[in-house]
Amino acid sequence: MITRPEDVLATGESGGWDGRSIDPKTNVEHDNKETAMDWAEHQRIVCDARKLLAGEIEISPSDVKKAFRELRSAYNDASSRSVVKVSKGIHQPTVNPHLQLRMVTTFGKGADAQEVVRKFHLDVSAVDTPEMEGRFRWTGVQFSYVHSNDQVYKWPVAATPVIVKRQRRLSVSSVDLSAHLQKQEQERQQEAARLEAEAEDRKLRGWLEQYGIAASNLNKLKRGQSVPGRDGAYQYGKVAAGKLAFQRTGTKGYQLV
Repeated sequence: MITRPEDVLATGESGGWDGRSIDPKTNVEHDNKETAMDWAEHQRIVCDARKLLAGEIEISPSDVKKAFRELRSAYNDASSRSVVKVSKGIHQPTVNPHLQLRMVTTFGKGADAQEVVRKFHLDVSAVDTPEMEGRFRWTGVQFSYVHSNDQVYKWPVAATPVIVKRQRRLSVSSVDLSAHLQKQEQERQQEAARLEAEAEDRKLRGWLEQYGIAASNLNKLKRGQSVPGRDGAYQYGKVAAGKLAFQRTGTKGYQLV
């Protein structure tokens, strides 16, 4: 059952998910991962791809339908006999970005147990992040199943991956994007507090001049202390928040001014 990133596993097959392997068709060695995204981000992408398998899966032939339904079971069923492993990280980022997955299904138990391995690709798109100009996130958009006859079947059928990035940009992880948004929010709050403090300062300085309060008493006034003015004592924020109160010399009690 895939519910958390740790439920998505890595495999050391073919050089490991982030190693190097030889393409049997060309006999050329390639990187299995062509991105700076770390393992945690690959797990997140695979976990988030659960939504691609929602609803009924109708596809032919029957063996292909069974494969996709078993993949859905690996995502959703606690007692599923299948696990999903990442055998290659994100690669071919500019022409056909995808991860390579291995779904390992175990039949039987103990010494009689047998494993069947099916190969899937998880096609990903470079989705823009408006919060970070010039950056994008890799997001799963479609599973591809490589059948025994080398025929490739896709689900969801109607997905349209963004394959080619039009200009050079950098991907960003979910963690880094979250940290960026948190920093932006902190900066927004700090700026709002600064503007509020400036507005209060202007208001209080206006009162200093209007009521004959010495400029040296500004900080005392901010702290809500009683300070002398032209005709008596003034106090800010103690009688009513954000309001200035006045007590005439020789009298008791403050009134708002």
